[in-house]
Amino acid sequence: MGSDPDPIFNTYHLFLATLLADAPSLAASASLADLALVPAFGTNMDGLLEYYEHAAAQVARRFPAAWRERDHVWITSGDGGGCDLNRLPSLRGSIIAAHYLKLNVTEAYATSRDSCGRPGKDVAIPPDVPTVAQPAYLARGLAPLEQRPGTFFFAGNVPVNASDVR
Repeated sequence: MGSDPDPIFNTYHLFLATLLADAPSLAASASLADLALVPAFGTNMDGLLEYYEHAAAQVARRFPAAWRERDHVWITSGDGGGCDLNRLPSLRGSIIAAHYLKLNVTEAYATSRDSCGRPGKDVAIPPDVPTVAQPAYLARGLAPLEQRPGTFFFAGNVPVNASDVR
């Protein structure tokens, strides 16, 4: 399990199990692989950056012939994990797959500190959200809209100007 008990932060485990069960996606050796998934997973934890720096150093040390920074995929589900990993010099050429990336590609944000993740390189992945099976919860969703409790939550990025949105 990851360092956070919430199942949405454990998407990595579902991804890894699915990948390992798909034989055509696996290479017989590192030299035949187009990409290498680094099996280092951390989420909302103290020392997250140090953890990934240590993992990158270990891969480079133990597999020097296979270490090509640009060919490695790192997955993180921590809050801001995609931003954090892109700040590590040792991972800048790697592909970062994360729940949280801010791929601001507008000119106003292109060089902004608000931007993290690189379009064309990094991948935003959806969290694995467990299926809700409680009958009472499901019944509320079938009620007419005016009878449903309304809760709105937004955690994201709001552009300064509408013209900044493409």
